Amino acid sequence: MEFLRLRNERVMAFTRAGQEADEETLESWMGSATFVTVNKWATREQAKAVVEAWEQFAAEHLDPLNNQEGMPGAVPFEIHFDVFPTVDPEGNPL
Repeated sequence: MEFLRLRNERVMAFTRAGQEADEETLESWMGSATFVTVNKWATREQAKAVVEAWEQFAAEHLDPLNNQEGMPGAVPFEIHFDVFPTVDPEGNPL
């Protein structure tokens, strides 16, 4: 729960900073941030395939970003990916 609370705080801090940023700053970062929520119906096997595809994507696109602290122009980014059923074990909506 603490992990999710802290993650949500960072999302809110980012959105607040965006509200206070000047136009030049906003335009320079346009396209570098996104928030997406997709709700679908899937079997466990299909959800597992999505997670496996994410892991492949991460290996290909995120792993190369390791060890870039201090690189000119590099700033820390946070990337979230969540896959979970929105019902409890009895099938009741969460």
